[in-house]
Amino acid sequence: MNYKEVSEKGNGGFARVLIVEDENGEQFAKKVYSPMEHILAAVGDEHLKRRFKREIKYQSRVKHRNVVPVLESYLDDEPPYFIMPLAECTLQEELRSDPSLSGNYKEVLFDVLAGLECMHELGYVHRDLKPANILK
Repeated sequence: MNYKEVSEKGNGGFARVLIVEDENGEQFAKKVYSPMEHILAAVGDEHLKRRFKREIKYQSRVKHRNVVPVLESYLDDEPPYFIMPLAECTLQEELRSDPSLSGNYKEVLFDVLAGLECMHELGYVHRDLKPANILK
């Protein structure tokens, strides 16, 4: 499917996230391999690219309501990328606007733990769990 880039949502250590839309105007997130220079210099492109592709494969296998699904992946493209639903916000953003999470902090915690439990049952370990990486 063809997606039109709308804007950049953010970036991390080895990828950036773009907001894209399909032919129907529905918006999605596109996570594109794009490592920061200092990480690239320290670790190397091939290692980082393999790790990025492995993340896509693992995330594609996890089927749980608390784990963001991979809708499409393009591992052989240069750079590789994948498409996922567009999140409303991150837990970090929610905590900034409401540190008590409207009293629902236990629900949020248990949702995160349920997603992690599913991943662990499949033998996967999340290597970068933090509020900025927990999507709503």
